[in-house]
Amino acid sequence: MSNTLRRTLRVLPAVLAMLITSQSLAQVLTGQASQATPVPRSSATDVQGYVVFDLGTLGGNESRAYGISNSGLVVGWAQRSGGRRSAFLWNGSQMSDLGVLPGDRQSMALGVNNAGQVVGESWPGNAAVDPPFFNDYATAFSYTNGTMVSLGTLGGADSRATAVSDAGVIVGVSALPNHDRHAFAFVDTGMTDLGTLGGFDSDAGDVTNFGLIVGYSDLPGYASVACRWVGGEPHAMGGLAHADGVNDYEQAAGRTLHDGHYIAAVWDDGNVTLLGTLGGRWSGANAINDSGQVVGQSEMPSYARHAFVYENGQLADLNALVADPSWLLENATDINDSGEIVGYGTHNGVQRAFLAVPPGLRIHGPTPGFAGVTNSVMVLGAQAGDAVYLYY
Repeated sequence: MSNTLRRTLRVLPAVLAMLITSQSLAQVLTGQASQATPVPRSSATDVQGYVVFDLGTLGGNESRAYGISNSGLVVGWAQRSGGRRSAFLWNGSQMSDLGVLPGDRQSMALGVNNAGQVVGESWPGNAAVDPPFFNDYATAFSYTNGTMVSLGTLGGADSRATAVSDAGVIVGVSALPNHDRHAFAFVDTGMTDLGTLGGFDSDAGDVTNFGLIVGYSDLPGYASVACRWVGGEPHAMGGLAHADGVNDYEQAAGRTLHDGHYIAAVWDDGNVTLLGTLGGRWSGANAINDSGQVVGQSEMPSYARHAFVYENGQLADLNALVADPSWLLENATDINDSGEIVGYGTHNGVQRAFLAVPPGLRIHGPTPGFAGVTNSVMVLGAQAGDAVYLYY
């Protein structure tokens, strides 16, 4: 990729948009925020023949991608030349360093919406860990139009923002003064404690564009269960242990305990579907798009970890759908409604953030032409609002 000229062509059609006004947190959490019918489900994308791109770094060796918007924006972390991690935003052609909060040394971005609002965490230490682990004294941030701002905490020592909706609702987790950790929602200028199902801790992993929040919560004692917050109130999602992603049809992807191991699963109106594994003992789902495609990670029979994509009842090793042998795709962390997948893997022996573009979004042509010759392009499977990449 470093030696390949890449230009990005965005299809900017008449947009079916949610007109976002300044909504109070009370409106969102009580279900009074403006509602709309989700965009109709499109047919599932053919999963054969993904093209994978190395998103690069900020001068260091390694990077990971954690989120992608429907507009094609990608976020994660990348190493700078000195080895420290910094949150990045990739806009289809280049990676931008988002920096850190004042006084901090490192940061990572975990979510992004179609408007380019980025959320994540920033911390002062030299050590670094990835979710679900916590960096010491990290603070949740929101980044918009070149400015990173702190979201604060719920009174404890650390916080993390994991996702942001197109309406600007930010969700995540924060420590309390007593060191418990609770899921939060942040709208406008305030962080609200979403509470638990009676236990100590909870965590919010994702939010729909209509304000439904999913994650997990402890129950009284030490058991936990996937949780959805409706009207600001937590509700158990029976049959699912943890919800990490949700689409605008309120289908949630995550994991559940089965025969002593976590298995990737989808929760849909109380019904749970086990997705299985790639031959290993465990798997976990990270995200689900509006077509019902699911991505995540699974153990292999060799105990290695591979990224997967699930659709039409089939769980597939993403590596088997990529022709490039220089990649080992280890974890698929997010998928947008165009079927573009982001995550991280090993590229030529180095850990890198990747973008996997499905064949339905490839541009066929133009062929190298002569002066005065006009070439045309045909985009297969693209719809209004899709991000379309032109590689030549």
